[in-house]
Amino acid sequence: MHSLRYNRYGFTLIEMSIVLVIIGLVVGGVLVGRDMIQQARLQTVVADVNKYRTAINLFTERYVFYPGDHPDANAYWPYCLTGGNSCAGNGNGRVMTWGAEGREASYMWQHLYLAGLVPNEYQGDRGAPGKISYPELKFKGGYDAYTEETFQMGYFNIYGLVGNHLRFVTRNAGDYAGPVISPVDAYSIDVKTDDGKADSGKARARNGDNGAGSAYAGCLTGTSYNLNEKRNLCSVYFFVGQ
Repeated sequence: MHSLRYNRYGFTLIEMSIVLVIIGLVVGGVLVGRDMIQQARLQTVVADVNKYRTAINLFTERYVFYPGDHPDANAYWPYCLTGGNSCAGNGNGRVMTWGAEGREASYMWQHLYLAGLVPNEYQGDRGAPGKISYPELKFKGGYDAYTEETFQMGYFNIYGLVGNHLRFVTRNAGDYAGPVISPVDAYSIDVKTDDGKADSGKARARNGDNGAGSAYAGCLTGTSYNLNEKRNLCSVYFFVGQ
């Protein structure tokens, strides 16, 4: 009787194997589900990039100037004035993110909305409390307009490709390209939208900048994506120039 009572509270090897198999299936299902969610986010980002590039190019064809840089924006949309400030750019062909013209980057999204090229309303007042200045990125931060500028300290040269870019940027992080995305995900987006190379084509990537002239090393190995790195260390740029 004692032996029977003892065996009743024990587990056979078969029972333990079944439990381990169930645990493995649960863990595997969680990992697969997490990967599927991440892939869905990547697909959304790719769709957004294509949508915004198309909107920017349509605006440029229709109004000659880039959105945000349009010098006659107030004449087209008098009600775009924000707090009495003009929503017009200076028409120099560059969508600026710093200096006296630094509001052009957020005006860009307002112009696209007012032209009926993006559905959501953007209010063109970057960083102001309660204002939505640019679309939210599905990772973190938002989309921002960016242009090369030779006289700026901390000059960004995206491997020689100079012009207006759509980039991933850390929200409210000032005028620098904080790291937003991992090299693995950046590479996946590059493959889906361009040539899969960080230093060529119209989609390019580099180490994110902390705003003080220091880069978050690890996004790239040389000029190639560091596919062994899973942390968010990259800034990605999409050329929208003609």
